[in-house]
Amino acid sequence: RETLRIVKAIGVDADAIANVRLAVGDAVAGRAFASGRAMMTGGDGTPRPAQDGVYESDAFVSMPILASNHARQVSVGVLNITNRYGDRPFEEWELEFIDLLGGIAGSIIDDATWRDARESILKFERDLQVARRIQQNTLPGRLPTLAGFDVAAWSEPAEETGGDSYDVIGFRANADGVIELTADEPTHAMLLLADATGHGIGPALSVTQVRAMVRMAVRLRADLSSVVRHLNEQLAADLPRGRFITAWFGEIDAARGTLAAFSAGQGPVLHYDARRAVIRSVPADAAPLGIVPDLEIPPPAPRRLGPGDVIAVLSDGVVEAMNADGAEFGVGGIESVIRAHHDESGGDILRRLQDRLGDFGDCDRHADDRTALIVKRHG
Repeated sequence: RETLRIVKAIGVDADAIANVRLAVGDAVAGRAFASGRAMMTGGDGTPRPAQDGVYESDAFVSMPILASNHARQVSVGVLNITNRYGDRPFEEWELEFIDLLGGIAGSIIDDATWRDARESILKFERDLQVARRIQQNTLPGRLPTLAGFDVAAWSEPAEETGGDSYDVIGFRANADGVIELTADEPTHAMLLLADATGHGIGPALSVTQVRAMVRMAVRLRADLSSVVRHLNEQLAADLPRGRFITAWFGEIDAARGTLAAFSAGQGPVLHYDARRAVIRSVPADAAPLGIVPDLEIPPPAPRRLGPGDVIAVLSDGVVEAMNADGAEFGVGGIESVIRAHHDESGGDILRRLQDRLGDFGDCDRHADDRTALIVKRHG
């Protein structure tokens, strides 16, 4: 049950009232708070509405302090005045004055509440901006330049922060066999596109964690299957029940012209075969990460990409983009872009996709994060 306590008193011993607690609905003050109406008693202690007229000495007036809550007045406190000087009944003008005091107190509380709420909103917005900058800064500023390959990537959150992320990590071994991360002429590249359930701060933290763990694994020379296995075990331990992350991993060997890839529930993944001029959908290899800790991760076999081949990895926010009529962009929309522009660079294919999405619907506000990763093999 809600209780009232005395927060300020004049003319009474502070120690005597320090521990006073009154249940809402009990006694005069509790009834005034519950009803939102002024109450008073005479010497017999019987509560009566303040407008009832004459009452005896030892009068006690309890005036509810009302403040706004979603366009309606609610009780936030009670103003009690007891035993008018000279033991005379309160007069009508005095009751009106007490009512005015209660209104002023309510307005002051309203102002303080709105100021606190506004400051909380502003602080939250500032924190969101910081979180957005941090997440954006985790994305690679410049993608690696790989001999024989053109890699392009893009991510657009639905809110200030998003549950999608990507990374392209160029690396090579130095003369001592130590792995160096580099964007300049790397021999290999680890690719990642991850999509956490939902969007906003929570999923953003999850995909940022995934990106950091993948980068650390590359530095430690972990093979692709070990990277995915350890990631899944850690996410299964860390993520709340019902949360998971879909992810696509790829490792390019520039010298061999190969791509080893693994999809943990991530799709669509499309492969444009330039020699046959066909697009095929690549199925996922396993369930999303973080659901079961003992996910089986077979070592993915490197596949040689032919000249002009295109690999497109996309989050569901691209596929599920809707126009004003409620129609989805769909996998068909993505395939049409690839068919029309497969002979262009990976970056140009990505820009064509962004333009087509913009023409299809309103890109300023969308329901889900959108992320795309394009890999093009040069001829």
